[in-house]
Amino acid sequence: MNTIRGAELFLLVLLTLAGASAQVSKWGLLDEGLIMDMYELFGDPLEQALEDVPIIMEYTDPASDASSPLAEGTSHATKENKALRYYLPSVNSSISNECRHDVEEVLKAFALAAMLPSKARLWSVQMVDSWGKLPDGYLYMNAILPGMMEECMGITVDDQDSILFPPMEFNATFKGKYCFVIHGPVSNIPSIGSPVTSGNIPNIMDFGSWYGTCMPDSCSREDFKVSLEEILPDGHVARSIDCHTKDEELQWEPKDYAFVGVIGFISFLVIAAAVVDLVINHMEAPDLRKGPLRYLLVFSGYTNMSKIFHINTKNSQSNIACLHGIRVLTMTWVIWGHQTSFSISFVFNQFNGVQMYQDVIAQTILGASVSVDTFFFLSGLLVAYGLMRAKDKMDLYGFFMLYVHRILRLMPPIAAVCFFSATVARFFSRGPLGEYMNDSILYPCNQFWIYDILFINNFAEKKCLAQTWYTSVDMQIYVLVPLIFFPLMYYEKVGSIWLAFMTLVSFVIPTVITHIFHFGIGFFLPVEEQRDFSFFLYNGPWSRMSPYLIGLWTGYIIYKTRNKKVTMAMWQVILGWVTSVVIGLLVVYGPHQYNKLNYASVPTEAIADVYNGFFRGAWGLALMWVVLACHYGYGGLVNSFLAHPTWQPLSRLTYGMFLVSITIQTLIVGSQYTTTSFDHLTIIRYTCGTLFISGIGACILSLLTEGPVLGLEKLLFGRQEKKENIMPINVEEEKKIHESLKVEATAEKKLNSEQKI
Repeated sequence: MNTIRGAELFLLVLLTLAGASAQVSKWGLLDEGLIMDMYELFGDPLEQALEDVPIIMEYTDPASDASSPLAEGTSHATKENKALRYYLPSVNSSISNECRHDVEEVLKAFALAAMLPSKARLWSVQMVDSWGKLPDGYLYMNAILPGMMEECMGITVDDQDSILFPPMEFNATFKGKYCFVIHGPVSNIPSIGSPVTSGNIPNIMDFGSWYGTCMPDSCSREDFKVSLEEILPDGHVARSIDCHTKDEELQWEPKDYAFVGVIGFISFLVIAAAVVDLVINHMEAPDLRKGPLRYLLVFSGYTNMSKIFHINTKNSQSNIACLHGIRVLTMTWVIWGHQTSFSISFVFNQFNGVQMYQDVIAQTILGASVSVDTFFFLSGLLVAYGLMRAKDKMDLYGFFMLYVHRILRLMPPIAAVCFFSATVARFFSRGPLGEYMNDSILYPCNQFWIYDILFINNFAEKKCLAQTWYTSVDMQIYVLVPLIFFPLMYYEKVGSIWLAFMTLVSFVIPTVITHIFHFGIGFFLPVEEQRDFSFFLYNGPWSRMSPYLIGLWTGYIIYKTRNKKVTMAMWQVILGWVTSVVIGLLVVYGPHQYNKLNYASVPTEAIADVYNGFFRGAWGLALMWVVLACHYGYGGLVNSFLAHPTWQPLSRLTYGMFLVSITIQTLIVGSQYTTTSFDHLTIIRYTCGTLFISGIGACILSLLTEGPVLGLEKLLFGRQEKKENIMPINVEEEKKIHESLKVEATAEKKLNSEQKI
């Protein structure tokens, strides 16, 4: 019997079914004899269609494995078990009767289409068409095969037809259920960066099979899992089977109702307070703000939104205007770096990353870890400046309030995002990878949120919001600020020596850690180093203090020179800028030769010790010059750009953007229906979308948490609202905002009077 070999056979059933309508006129007069002749000539189309599937789905070499469907003498039943069962539950497995009946109807439709294309059922065509199948570029890691989720879920079957030839009766009533399947080795993580050469092609299926299938909605994920695991090789399991139907109901839990109730109540207060706020302005009755209504007005969405979008155009020594631009650009850098990690999760050209990581743009992303050091620097600067302003009024109560305000400033937004991530966030992640993304990132919030709000998750292996290791480290360093900085506040000479000594120690600690553990340089570290590197050198406060302490020095200098004219010679300015730029470039692009997936270039121990010990502090020194030069009038175009007033609204939202961005990136990947390309332009496009959505989310987060909480703090503790502790903002802005609102109210009153006249 003649057979057709090749990868095309994998799609034979699909091609036969898809061409059925075009073949009606040609094959409409088929008789049994002609059908048998076609079978004799081409063989069983279903067998041929299934023949190539196991090459990918099996984890063995077909030429050497007697159990392979391609082995000589393999029966049709074996082929069905080893191929079709990757897509449909087997009728011979322990599945529900409803599922077994509907699968039999599907198999009947397949057989009819193979024998008589003119009688093919459209729903069976759609079902096979929606399956994830072997694509082009599989060896280039186009190995995620989602199929077509929307097509599957759009299938509605109500087939009660009877066919005389071949004699068949259909009794099929079901809808399409899409399932995304991940199965593979229990624990077999491939070595990233292994060179690919002829004769050394890596076993791609070590990553496991990721594909979509379509089956009747009467079949549960348990039905399919039981059937699938019967044919998987030893040591392989179905890691995840995530199924959806078009009209499925969301499974609400008590925690979801609790989230909606809490957020709904706060939202009601925000809107109600805004209405009262506007009415008071219209009535021109400011005395009402001093009564019991003041506890409601702190929730006012109108006033709090005005504070967010207020723009201060006045120059003063207390307004370090360049910080706004630095903060926004740094947050963009952070989100861009995170987006690269998320984008590679669901793409059709993962091997392209091997090439991408060799260019300059990729090194900009790989060097983005110092963007977090920028925030440590800014935090130290503003803490020092704020403490120096308040030192004459500092007493035991004021010292206590430093920590109360810090906790109230940081904890509520973190708790709100954790609450969202642990509850209703999963409803927004409904694509093929939805369940996988939820399991790996969102669901941990159910168990590990406490580490985030207690600011200790940098020491925990699992956490809710992965990025909040930064807030934990920042809080831990803040706790030590009195020990480090107070001597300088009250005993300048002794304090200067002490802070200089602590700054030196902050450089020495990471140097010694690198030497002890023999850490390398760069983003790609051997697997055996990653855990210790993360704990000791990346997430540990002892290794992150250098930019923070340099920020303390910067804030102290700005305060001490606040009423003085600082002058520098031209050569000093040029030297300062050149040195700052060179340091910054070396920090970011210096490790380029070591950021190789195949570890082609390994630094010497001395180079690794010096770089890991000093690069964060060096980055802080470069930022120190930028801030001082811009603040003292030597920033030129750089200061004009960074200090432009339009940065101010966005800069007030960066803390919220920092908290919500990774959750949003998770939901975006979990909501995609198809894979995308992994390239710089696509990553930038997704980054822009994430920035936009994160900005909206941060605004909502601020209105629901930051604004009301800080307003209540001011009422209950009699503290002037300040936001300088975690992200830069002018400490006099609130007063100016209220003055601006008064001017606007007066102008509105005047306009109304003129209109009446």
